[in-house]
Amino acid sequence: MVKIYHPTDKAYNGVRANVRFTDGVAECDIPSVIAWFEKKNFKIEDDKAKSTTRGKAKETEGE
Repeated sequence: MVKIYHPTDKAYNGVRANVRFTDGVAECDIPSVIAWFEKKNFKIEDDKAKSTTRGKAKETEGE
């Protein structure tokens, strides 16, 4: 599950792309929807890793 943050309205309450926002934050676990929000410059935070670097290449192992 990831958290999606509205890029301009920290108090936004409503629905975008079938995802409900409350106080500018929503949660989603659908990869295609998350990708759509990333393209629209929404901040994405992975709950597990606490990272906003989704989709970046992994570091090489064994170094």
